[in-house]
Amino acid sequence: LLMWNPFIIQNTLVEAHNDVFVLLSIVVSLLFFLKGKYLESALWLVTGGLVKYVSIFLLPIPLWYLVRTSAKPLVKVSLFIGWAAVITLITYSPFLSGNFIKSFNGINYELFANRTFATAMPGAFVGNFLFGLSWGSLRLIGLILGFITELYFLKRKEILKAYTFPFL
Repeated sequence: LLMWNPFIIQNTLVEAHNDVFVLLSIVVSLLFFLKGKYLESALWLVTGGLVKYVSIFLLPIPLWYLVRTSAKPLVKVSLFIGWAAVITLITYSPFLSGNFIKSFNGINYELFANRTFATAMPGAFVGNFLFGLSWGSLRLIGLILGFITELYFLKRKEILKAYTFPFL
């Protein structure tokens, strides 16, 4: 049923949005997590984070369980860091030639200069209008609240909610 959803077809086949790859990495990460494969779950989130940084915010969930359930947590975390570095280097190797710093201009623009989200999100517009908060401050507040929400559901062992509620 999901496969024939016109919105999914439009965004994946017609417009080729990369959000679909991020969603795929989050769903695959959740599937690995539910099978108890926390290292693989975390690596899929890293892979999605290389497309858009939003899935990186979910990394504490599988890493928390990786450390808590492993007999040798330091070895597992070292293995995760090693594989994450390999995946990142392989993925970004085509961009390492030329001016490497210019690759991060887009991140700076999205965090501090892009104001288009304010018209699409009424809460951000009201926060800016009523309290005089800058766009960067509003994003930071949203990030902190999302992380608190994730930790709350992680502590309650409600993993599906920890994966989804921070994005609401």
